[in-house]
Amino acid sequence: MTKKELKKYLEDHGVEANHLDETCHTTASELASSANNDGLEGQINFLIDTCGWSVDNIITAMKEYIE
Repeated sequence: MTKKELKKYLEDHGVEANHLDETCHTTASELASSANNDGLEGQINFLIDTCGWSVDNIITAMKEYIE
């Protein structure tokens, strides 16, 4: 089943966006927790690969800690 087909299936069965809210929050929290447990490299990979951050985004976010 494609994503488009899944969306139609869920809609046809009365599922709305707010029904997936908790699932999305829980899953994102689990991913972030796993990244934090993997240390700096895991956190960098998470921010770049999962969240789509750039190196510049990360450096900007860490400005207060960079000497």
